[in-house]
Amino acid sequence: MKSELEDFLANLGRYSASSIIMFHTHPSGDPSPSCEDLSFTKRMVEASEIFGVRLVDHLILGGGGRWTSMKRTRHWL
Repeated sequence: MKSELEDFLANLGRYSASSIIMFHTHPSGDPSPSCEDLSFTKRMVEASEIFGVRLVDHLILGGGGRWTSMKRTRHWL
């Protein structure tokens, strides 16, 4: 089974991306980043930088139109 990172890197190469925006939903409706979100985002920032691709943001979509920008809240620095 391929890892999330392997899938991510494969898609960077497949589409010749120069920058990307990632997003996912939280079924609970609360868009606050979890520990897993923080760890995953950090791994994706590091991986994208190795390949010269800029991760513009990682958005978490919650309920009621609420969302969180990982970049705006500086969660990956």
